[in-house]
This record gives sequence, C-alpha cells and structure tokens, in this order.
Amino acid sequence: MKTLELTDRELSLLMTAVAANIIEVGKTSAGCLPSPELADRINELTALEDDLREMLHRDDGWGEDERFNDAIPAAAQVVEDFIQMGIDAREMKKARAVQAFGDSDMRLGSMAAQRRAALQRMMQGTATPVIVEEDE
Repeated sequence: MKTLELTDRELSLLMTAVAANIIEVGKTSAGCLPSPELADRINELTALEDDLREMLHRDDGWGEDERFNDAIPAAAQVVEDFIQMGIDAREMKKARAVQAFGDSDMRLGSMAAQRRAALQRMMQGTATPVIVEEDE
C-alpha cells in the first residue's frame, strides 16, 4: 500500500474528478444497463470516492492524547463493579433469608420450589397434606 499526503483542497478536487469520471463512464452505456465491466468500474470508482470522502472528514488527532483514551477501561470497570454489587446483593439476600426463616420453605424463593420441597417431605412422611372439606 502506498501513502500519499494530500491537503483538504486536493482531496476535494480528486473527489470531484472521480465523480465526473463516474458520470462519464455511466454515459457510455447510452441509457441501457452497463456491461459487467462498466458496472465493476463504476463500483470501484464509487468505492474510491467514498474512501476519499472518509479521509477528508476523518479527524486524525482524536486518539493521540492518552488522557482522552482511558474512557473505555474506566467504563468497563464501572460495569464490572455494577455486576459485582448485584452479585453481592443477591448473596446478602440469600444469607438473610436463611437467618430469618431457618429451614422453612419460605427461603426457597419460588412457589414451585416450595411445592417441590413440600411434596418431597410429604413423600418421606414428614409432612401431612392439607385436606379441604367442601360444604354441601
């Protein structure tokens, strides 16, 4: 790859010349669809014009100062701290539930887990089922 240093004015002139060339190449098809070779040439010229436009509007000095480049590691640390706080809060909640309820089913969280635990105790014979009597 070769490097060429151009001023903004030179880039603008080059983009104008490429755009004019795209128009001229398109005119050679005389109103019909261009041949595959002409279509390839138009695509290459369009890509070149886009690359030149990108070079013209790019600010090359953005990442040179290290003071401004440390935002991403700091943001990553904030995210990690936030996740860790969530993990710590969940562990604290579990510890409080164990202290508050001991071996009761209330600390199991979901009602499905409570039903499974009750069913397991019932199958072991350590719990009695609740019998609801219907009034007739």
